Amino acid sequence: METREEIARTISNVYDEINYQDIYDYPGKIQILEYSSGTIFIEPQDFDGHLYFIKKGLVRAYYTKSDDYERDRTLFIRKENNFFGDYHALILNKPTILNYECLEDCIFYKFNFSEILLYMKKDPKVLTFGFSLLMKLLGDYLSRSEDFIFLNAESRYIKFIEQNPDLLQRTSAKYISSLLGITPVSLSRLKKRIKLR
Repeated sequence: METREEIARTISNVYDEINYQDIYDYPGKIQILEYSSGTIFIEPQDFDGHLYFIKKGLVRAYYTKSDDYERDRTLFIRKENNFFGDYHALILNKPTILNYECLEDCIFYKFNFSEILLYMKKDPKVLTFGFSLLMKLLGDYLSRSEDFIFLNAESRYIKFIEQNPDLLQRTSAKYISSLLGITPVSLSRLKKRIKLR
């Protein structure tokens, strides 16, 4: 089991905006969770007021439309060295409408979000980091929304592979196609067409 020192070192090595001591001094409990690939660890109607740091693995957040159980919609796929949390609970104070699934064996550091907010009020450096992290997550969300407005499927795919080349080998084509808002058949055609260029 990892020590608090190791957790603080891992996170501070990834994020320049926060240092080792600030993470080490976090007054709350940091849980270390391990899940097997395929585990759904948050489900619709759960209220999960936690922020997670992915030490290892891939996480997919998705929803299934009530009238189309055959095809779910992927909202995001996050990989190691990234934070995530359910925005319904963290921002809207509501139960989630999403499923959160491990696409690989995962290790998470789990933080209670209400304890983080209290800590941010006491330490300006932690507040700055929290604001920076929030802006990054918001930027990712807005960028994804804009992609669906301004980019066609091929452009979305090209942007995805430029930003996440490793994910093509690490996860199923059906999850990538769902993330891009296209069918697996369309994704296969795009891959072939781009290889021929």
